[in-house]
Amino acid sequence: AKPISEYDYRGPDALAREIPPEGVATYETACSAMRRLKDIGILALYVGSGAPVQGVRIVSDYLARMKNAALELRRRMKKKLERVKVPKTNVNALQVAFYQKAFEKLEETSKELRRKHDVAEFIYQEL
Repeated sequence: AKPISEYDYRGPDALAREIPPEGVATYETACSAMRRLKDIGILALYVGSGAPVQGVRIVSDYLARMKNAALELRRRMKKKLERVKVPKTNVNALQVAFYQKAFEKLEETSKELRRKHDVAEFIYQEL
């Protein structure tokens, strides 16, 4: 530990009076929320009014729209895949494989977007 007078260090009691425990807890919560956002690939939030809560809300709304769009594409691809799997259609095996692969990719993407949206919603509720 430093001596109290060295380099303008006033001691732990003076620091405790300046920084309340609630401020430390709020800071730790904010750091945790930012870490969770970075984990899901969100590196910057739009902060138009200076309120990070609104930024998380914007991200959550954006992810909700992306998730819904991916689910709609997945639904359409599933219908198309069911149509081409009917034996009477003139579709070759390569086209069926293409539709199958596209459906699987859309399924994976929609699940990932659903997970990211759920995390953003959780972070919004925690703030």
